[in-house]
Amino acid sequence: MGEVIDPPGTEIWIADEAVNIVENARKAMEARNDLMLRLSREWFSYDAMTGVVSWKKKPSQAVKIGQAAGKKQAKGRVTYIRIKIGGVEIHAHQVAVCLMEGRAPKGPIDHINGDGTDNRYANLREAGVSGNAKNKQLDKRNSTGMMGVRLHHGKWSARISSNNKQYHLGTFDTREEAAAARKAAEIAHGFHLNHGRK
Repeated sequence: MGEVIDPPGTEIWIADEAVNIVENARKAMEARNDLMLRLSREWFSYDAMTGVVSWKKKPSQAVKIGQAAGKKQAKGRVTYIRIKIGGVEIHAHQVAVCLMEGRAPKGPIDHINGDGTDNRYANLREAGVSGNAKNKQLDKRNSTGMMGVRLHHGKWSARISSNNKQYHLGTFDTREEAAAARKAAEIAHGFHLNHGRK
């Protein structure tokens, strides 16, 4: 079978297509953010001290003005308060940021204490994907009781992942030494103090 040769100019067409895809995604995100901000301002009120988002207008006969909006819904290992309005789903923490800051969130919102239903403004921070990953709860399947620490061939090893890189922190005689190395690395890499909570 012969060699396949792309026609001249194919690279330029692919690059142009990639730019168009990125631009369309950016426009779609801007439209969603504009809609989120508009819906938040029009339909909801927010108490920053309690974290409760409530209805400012009645979306249906079953809902009363002032009633807490949304329902608890699990997403992975975390439960959030999800609100449906006009066929659009929005999280209560997104509404909180919209109403407190007058703009849609720029990225993921981290619940500092790890409770996705605690939407008090003091418990919310924009963290980005990598920042959000630096404030995780200990996985139920973890057998050592510490993130990044494991028993391997009779020795304790510690490792950490940060900014898409993995670091081996060493091999130790005790679990406590491995845990101390891991905790020091978490501090050096800017992990939240709550990271690894049970």
